This record gives sequence, C-alpha cells and structure tokens, in this order.
Amino acid sequence: MSQIAVVCSKFNKNLVEELYQEAEKEFKEHSQFFSSYYPQCELKPIWTPGAGEIPLTVKWIIEQEHKAKSLSSNSNLKAKSTEQKPALSHLIGILTLGVIIKGQTGHYDFLNGFLQKTLWDLQKAYSLPIVFSILLLENRDQAKP
Repeated sequence: MSQIAVVCSKFNKNLVEELYQEAEKEFKEHSQFFSSYYPQCELKPIWTPGAGEIPLTVKWIIEQEHKAKSLSSNSNLKAKSTEQKPALSHLIGILTLGVIIKGQTGHYDFLNGFLQKTLWDLQKAYSLPIVFSILLLENRDQAKP
C-alpha cells in the first residue's frame, strides 16, 4: 500500500482540520491519477503540536521509511525460499498542513523562513516530494473563506 503522509499542526487546529478535509476531498476526486501509478494509495494524517515541529516530524517519517525498507530488503533475502514478502507501506510523498497567524512579535517571520528552508532542504536531501501547504496569514480574518 502506498501512502502520502499528511503532517498537520495542532496549533490553530480547527483551521488545519479544514485544510485536511479539503486535501482529503481533492485526493478522493483525483484518485484516478494516483491509482494509475499506485493502485492502493491512502492519506495518513500525523499530528504535531505546532508548525515548528513539522520539519522534525517529516524527517522522522522519512527515516522510519528508510529503516523499514532496509529491514524489508534484509527480510526479503531470508524469505526468498518461501516466496513470501513482508507487507509494507510505501511513502510516495508528504503534505504539510498548518496555519501561522502573524502576531506582535517577529516569531512569524522567523518561523516562516525556518519552515520553508528546512522543508526544502529535506526534500532535496531525500528526493521525496514534500508539499508546503502551511498558510501564513496576517490576521484571523484571512482564514475565513
């Protein structure tokens, strides 16, 4: 089974849940695209305390995937005699969802730059698509549809 990990921030959770629901809706509407390449593909939500923890969570997910592949390839060598292969999910990408609302401090600007650079660096380092869908809003009014 193929998976797209969806790393979601719990901070501003009601807004992030709306983003996740929209992502899920789009995924279902365009599932024929994924099914032609990945017959069994699903979204797997993973929640973090805040947006600042998203890059570390993304890195952890990728490292777990690499560890699982390594264990699988070692198991496949042993399992060849019985022709059984362990069932593993396959990570095909990561979607990051969060909402950061500018406040009175420079935290917003720092966090914005940190997230963009760190996620870009992870994408390059691991050659895995990481979609940056973290809304950077000036105020709460911008979050309303």
